[in-house]
Amino acid sequence: MRLARPEFCTGTAIVCTIGALGAGAEDTSALALAYAMFLVLAVHLATQYVSEYFDYEADCANHSASGAVTGGSRVLQEGHLPRHAALVAAGWVAALVLAAQAVIVVATPAGEGRYRSMVPLAFAGMLLGYGYTAPPLRLQYRAMGELTIALVVNVLVPCTGYASQSGHACWHAWTDSPQLAVLITLMFCQQTVRALIMNLPDIQADVAVGKITLASRLGLRVVAWLYTGVQVGVLCAAAAAACLQLLPLHLAGVVAAAAPLALYVGLRLLAMGRVWDKSGRGSDLPVLASIHMDGSMLLLLVSMAAHRAISQL
Repeated sequence: MRLARPEFCTGTAIVCTIGALGAGAEDTSALALAYAMFLVLAVHLATQYVSEYFDYEADCANHSASGAVTGGSRVLQEGHLPRHAALVAAGWVAALVLAAQAVIVVATPAGEGRYRSMVPLAFAGMLLGYGYTAPPLRLQYRAMGELTIALVVNVLVPCTGYASQSGHACWHAWTDSPQLAVLITLMFCQQTVRALIMNLPDIQADVAVGKITLASRLGLRVVAWLYTGVQVGVLCAAAAAACLQLLPLHLAGVVAAAAPLALYVGLRLLAMGRVWDKSGRGSDLPVLASIHMDGSMLLLLVSMAAHRAISQL
């Protein structure tokens, strides 16, 4: 169970549900949403297992104080399972997803958009998830991992939820649901800089094994300014979107309510200077950044669900 790191699946499930609610469909389908949830969580797990295998050396070299959220599950490093077990687990999960996709393509009518529209999204997620750490792409080793995380979790996942209810291809979200398009854009920006924070404690170990993340390329000082600037920019963008009636006030209010925690993290990062504090005083910052990201998404989901329930009374 530790190898799967199920605590990180919560955010994926939340974002998928946000996408489903953002579709605003009158004819909702719980079964289609359940299938979307299966796809995104399966892709998430497969990515985690692949990363455990191909990040083995980097995780062995990682002795950061933030190991609760960085540095892998430590299951392989502690010898609880052989290294190849992670790759076998990934293979089984990927096979299950491919089998489910094949059944959908064969069994559903050509005009049934709910399920078929999720097929390319799942394949894209699997490709990027595998290429995140595995050759030949190895995106995380080429300073593209942080953007990949944000693209998969905060674009492909909500688009899968959207497709499960609308039956439309993902790009229709930008024309049919401005509210969802704004949320996806804001979450993408926040997830990218959150991923940068997650990689900061691991820079020394990563560089030692040739893993060049975007965080190691930019350095602590630039990441600190980028994280703080993006959080301020997201807050301003949410306010502007609300003024333009692209984002409901209750959702803009959620973004504003979550902003103080993010700004607190940013200010503490700026106060650290140019070198990560190895004494452990900054070890809580990746955790706080994750709490802000997942907490704000949960609040967005609750606000959207409550507003929908009230509007149907």
